[in-house]
Amino acid sequence: MFSLLGLVWQLKACLSSITEDDYVKSARRLFYGPSFRIPDHVSRFRHLLGSYGQALKKCWGTAPNYDLISEGISTHLVWDNFNKSKNARLDQIKINDAVIPGKFVSREQAAPRQFITRLATSMMLVLSLPLFIVWLLKPANKAVSLLPLELVEWAGLMEVVSRRQVKYVYLFSQYECDTNAMVLWLRKMGVTVNKIPSPNLLVIHSKNLVTDELTLSSPYQLDELQGDLIRASYRKLNYWVPEQFHVYRNNYKNRNKAATGTVGYYSHGSWIRKKSGLTDTGVGDVEAEQQLIALLGELLQEGKLDRVTIFLHPKEKRLSAEELNSYYRSVFGEGRFTFAPLNVPSAELFDAVDIGVGAISTILFERLFLGCKTIFYPLGIADFPVENSSFRHICAFNKSELADLLQTMKQQSTGNTLNRLDLLKYTIHHWKPELSYERKD
Repeated sequence: MFSLLGLVWQLKACLSSITEDDYVKSARRLFYGPSFRIPDHVSRFRHLLGSYGQALKKCWGTAPNYDLISEGISTHLVWDNFNKSKNARLDQIKINDAVIPGKFVSREQAAPRQFITRLATSMMLVLSLPLFIVWLLKPANKAVSLLPLELVEWAGLMEVVSRRQVKYVYLFSQYECDTNAMVLWLRKMGVTVNKIPSPNLLVIHSKNLVTDELTLSSPYQLDELQGDLIRASYRKLNYWVPEQFHVYRNNYKNRNKAATGTVGYYSHGSWIRKKSGLTDTGVGDVEAEQQLIALLGELLQEGKLDRVTIFLHPKEKRLSAEELNSYYRSVFGEGRFTFAPLNVPSAELFDAVDIGVGAISTILFERLFLGCKTIFYPLGIADFPVENSSFRHICAFNKSELADLLQTMKQQSTGNTLNRLDLLKYTIHHWKPELSYERKD
């Protein structure tokens, strides 16, 4: 019954409250927030019907078997989107928080197990259908079409929290529209929630953010908070290193540096996203990457760049060599590019090139965090960089700025570049000095 009452409560907050409190932030995100789970090419009503079908199937399907970690703390739980992220999340928590949680629950498996909970959830789905349809009449409310599926996921999570007496949740899927509402429900159950965003921009997914603890994994995220770009409500701020940092950091200690002036392009796979009709983030990153690719192609043709090493997005790595070569040949030209090893994560190849270039993506923040030369091309991306942030020193907004930055970085060592541009505060050396180390430049 908590789910239906919760929806009514969220609607009331959204329509009647005039204060900027946690309830309003929660409602705005729940009803209006963008979601990667809704393809752009699917209508909101069609998606609502699909979501209903998935919700009922999941509600009455095979009872989920949640992962219990015998050596972990029984009152601590990890919540994420996919089962495959379990080991990475547990490692990240262990490294940063010195804790082993006792449970891991993902959205893809979360569903009620008890018959009475299944029956109650199904009744709520049926009774709430008219509300969902009314809310969807406003185009901006497309996220509402996810609510039937989210009801089932919430019912599964709340069942585990109640039965297992969970008191602390590490919440990794913070970019989903329902996470603010989830925090408030868990808080009412006496549970403390720690939201852990990826190292990318907070402003993309979390302009309205509610949590008990907020964990930053990128120094630039602190700029966003201090620059008032985020309407955030939290009681405690934590500072972690990026996910997987503990896996690759030691790989760089004894390696030789990349050849001076070599350039790598970090793809976000925007052309695949557009081709597949996947959801745009709504902040302009797709358009920025398309323009960046075109400009790199022009610099190659003009001889201002000799060659570019392409670090593919995981979505691109699933394509055939023929498809990849055909696309990049059309934008960069024949013989002017090479692909980084496909079987090695890009985060383990930062020293393969001297300068890394991209539009906006997690991998770029991780690269800078390790102290490598990095250039962003955020043309048209809203609220980036923060006004008066030294991040502006490594952002290009046109062809001339891009060419100048590339030329300047080619002529200076990494250490000089970071010092001259006031970028050391965005690296491991200032964020977590106890984990840093000296590298030969």
